[in-house]
Amino acid sequence: MQVCTNSVLSSNSVNVLRALLAGFAVAVTLSACRPAPKEITSGNAATWTNRIQKPRLSERQFTRLYAEAIALRLPGARVRIAAARELAVALPGDRSLIAYLDNVWNECARAPADRAEICDRYLNALVATSKGKDESGPPPTNSIVLLLKDDQFMAEVRKRADGTNAIVAERLVADIWIAYAVDEDNQIRFLSEGDRQKLGISLAELRPLSMGNLRRMIKQVSLQGEGPLYMINAGGTYEASLLLSDKMWAGMSDVVKGDFVAAVPSRDVLLFTDSNSVEGIRHIASVTGRRLRVTH
Repeated sequence: MQVCTNSVLSSNSVNVLRALLAGFAVAVTLSACRPAPKEITSGNAATWTNRIQKPRLSERQFTRLYAEAIALRLPGARVRIAAARELAVALPGDRSLIAYLDNVWNECARAPADRAEICDRYLNALVATSKGKDESGPPPTNSIVLLLKDDQFMAEVRKRADGTNAIVAERLVADIWIAYAVDEDNQIRFLSEGDRQKLGISLAELRPLSMGNLRRMIKQVSLQGEGPLYMINAGGTYEASLLLSDKMWAGMSDVVKGDFVAAVPSRDVLLFTDSNSVEGIRHIASVTGRRLRVTH
């Protein structure tokens, strides 16, 4: 039996949230209850090209085929479909990386006849990234970012890596974690404890460093919606991470009259409403799948 939780927090009921998010009221959900995803460790290389060129290929089918291709190109890798257009890759030697498929999927959608060639280009970059992790030193500090993950995700990755190979992470609140990662050439891999030690950066220094890097990497942040429910757009990769951006929230202080109530149902979606809006709270509750009560 699996127990999945959605963290529902109010500005007056959780003291730790005040310290972390400067008084915002936040309702956070990263995942719905779901069965443990199966790992993909092999594929049929002989038929892969024909399958990827199939007309009217769905996003789900594309993701599965891309996962197979990674397993074929990286012997010993275990690939898991972590979310929509997101693959978690466990590499030999207790190493791991994340492959976000937004760019390759969008490019293939524009040129479906060239899917195999487009995928080949992105896969070559992923293979180079995986090898580079072994052959190079620690990553440049300006490539370090942060991602929000839940207890289930952290439990799975920690089964495979410990010691200096463990990913660097800290609990944010309830079942939500900040996991630190390295953004390199459209591929994202987790920052290892060994890398952190080589860089000489403390855990306390990582959060402001990674948020500064995200502000530089994200070219534009826009607000979608006319209320009471709003959505943050920031390119499709780091929206959930912006939950921790004090600067962004400060710039939107005139949008709400009460507290911010936010939800991050996936890495590329950040929603918020006004704690004074009954309708907005109802929308947020429908997204999180839970009843939500905000007190003042």
